[in-house]
Amino acid sequence: MKEFLLQAMIPFLTATLGTLGFALLFWVPKRHLAFAVLGGSMAILAYLGATLIWTDLFLCNMMAMMVSAAYAEIMARVTKCPVTLYLIPSIVPLVPGGGLYYTMFYLVDGNKEAAMIMGEKTLLTALGISVGILIISIVTQFIYALKKA
Repeated sequence: MKEFLLQAMIPFLTATLGTLGFALLFWVPKRHLAFAVLGGSMAILAYLGATLIWTDLFLCNMMAMMVSAAYAEIMARVTKCPVTLYLIPSIVPLVPGGGLYYTMFYLVDGNKEAAMIMGEKTLLTALGISVGILIISIVTQFIYALKKA
């Protein structure tokens, strides 16, 4: 467990800094900045924790995004701000940018087998992110529909 914590420090720190950079890029107001960055930190911690349980990229990314999306929904209600203020920056640590790059690199290089393998991983990651957001969004809408009834 100690080794895992040491190995998790670099992804956690880089994800937190990356989330901060994108939150600043998207003009997140200063009073919400720390909460937006916390969402990205939670996403990468949830992802790293999920990798201890599963090896499937789809499941790990879906669970991490569900944690992050739930946090964004809660913070949006607490601070009376749009969900996207917290959700967009928290997606950043999970986005498969490197996977997209290497998929295109292998395609241009003519290595179709490597492109297919990397493309599958990239697609599973993107699907996990989108399904995680979708599940939490549906659950949230269902809960608020029940409250109105």
